[in-house]
Amino acid sequence: MPERSRFPANTKRTRTERRLSAAGVIVAAGLLIQILSHLWIHPLAFMSFLIIGTPLVVLGVLLFLLSLIWHDEITLASSE
Repeated sequence: MPERSRFPANTKRTRTERRLSAAGVIVAAGLLIQILSHLWIHPLAFMSFLIIGTPLVVLGVLLFLLSLIWHDEITLASSE
């Protein structure tokens, strides 16, 4: 039996859902870079951890928090 998707094909995702997904991908990319930098024994590994990995994680967390604050107009209209 094929696995059914959580969202039907004709359902459009809201802007908040897209922002949350993007935040998750950014955090995952930052964490992956940080994990890979621990496997590499070189001074540039620390620089990649610090300059690339950490800002990606911080950016993803900020995007996640801001997406919870910024609401869609559809969500606000349906809650009234």
